[in-house]
Parts: sequence; structure tokens; C-alpha cells
Amino acid sequence: SYMKVVTNLRSLKLDYNRLETIPPFVSLLTRLGVLSLNHNKLKGFCPEMKNLLSIRSIIANDNKIDHIFDGEARLSTLLELSLNNNDVGLIPDVVMVLSELKFLRLGGNRIKRVPNEITKMEGLEQLVLFDNKLVEVPDVMGEMHALKELDVADNRIEMLPLGLGKLSNLTKLEVRRNGCIRPPKGTQNKGPLAVVEYLRRIERAKNHRLMDAENLGLVAFPIDALKLDDMTE
Repeated sequence: SYMKVVTNLRSLKLDYNRLETIPPFVSLLTRLGVLSLNHNKLKGFCPEMKNLLSIRSIIANDNKIDHIFDGEARLSTLLELSLNNNDVGLIPDVVMVLSELKFLRLGGNRIKRVPNEITKMEGLEQLVLFDNKLVEVPDVMGEMHALKELDVADNRIEMLPLGLGKLSNLTKLEVRRNGCIRPPKGTQNKGPLAVVEYLRRIERAKNHRLMDAENLGLVAFPIDALKLDDMTE
């Protein structure tokens, strides 16, 4: 029957329409794996979405979404949540308990802070937060050892925390157009591995009073080193 075919859908693309709400029938799609809603006029997600027991990817870039989920999300199978260019003001608790989530994209919103609870997402590999209103990145993010990509370009961040020096799996780091003085631009230009190494060495210098600034792309002595007390070498 028609209804059986619909409820057996694995992927649903509703991009480039004028949807203001998600169609109610979506809540019946218990086998749906991918839901794409780019370029609509959505303002949020309906509570019935928690019935999507097999959902792995929700992509809803370029909408007007100002809240992500109401109440308990229960989307325990979700691997990817992409909400770039919306009107999201914070990262809610219901997102940070999505234990299987690997890709979280919230660029182009109005988020002012990243909560420390972000570390609950132990398997997160990609975090995109470009063009928000961030002034800092929490030091505890250094405990997110699965993280491979971090994009915080186009914010108001002056210093990256030394804790990010623990991110040994980081292969992509975007910090452009922030006015960052930590790390210095020369180090930023050498790429994410150099940035992580810089942060690691500054942290080591704080603890061991030994500064190693070799091969970090520096064009001037780093301000961080000038602030270290009791330096011996």
C-alpha cells in the first residue's frame, strides 16, 4: 500500500521549499535514516521527531531555526546534525547527550558560549561554529580526544585555550578572522598541527619552566612566553 511504502522510506529530501513546519507524517517514518531540509523557512523541530528511531542524519541548513529540540530528543542513533545559517542561540542539553553524534555543525548562528558539558559528546569528530558570537573556547574541550575538525572562524576569540594542545587527532582547525593573539598568526598559517603543538609547548613551559619555540612559524617572540614566570631557558 501507499502508506507502507511511505513508512519504509530510508531517505527524505525536502530541500528548497517554503516549509515553515515539518510535515506531521515525518513522525511515522520510523525507518528513516536521512532527513534533509535545507533552504526552507523552518523555525524549529516538531516534538514528533523523537519518533525517528533510525535517524542518522538531520541536515537543515539555511532556515530560521531558533530552537533545536523541545524536551527530550531521544535521537540515540543520530550521527550528524547540521544547522548552519539559522538563528540558534545556544547549544541545548538535549544535543549534548546525543552519545552517537559525530558531526555537529552550527555555523552562522548567534551562539555566545560553548558550555563545558560539550565534553559529554565523547565521540564528536567535527564541531563547526564559524560566524557566531563566541569570545572564548572552553579549556575542557581539550578532553574531546576524538575531535578531528574544529571551526571557530569569524567569531570574537582572542585566545585559544592551552587545553586544546591535548587534541592529538585534530587535523583541521579554522580560527581566521578572530583577531587571535594565541596562537600567533605565523603559527596559525602553518596549520592545525602547528597550532596544537604551540599550545602544547606553552603548557609545558608553564609546568617545566622551559620554552621550546623551534619551528612554529613565529615572526616575533610569542606574548604567551613573555607572561611565563621564573623561566630558566
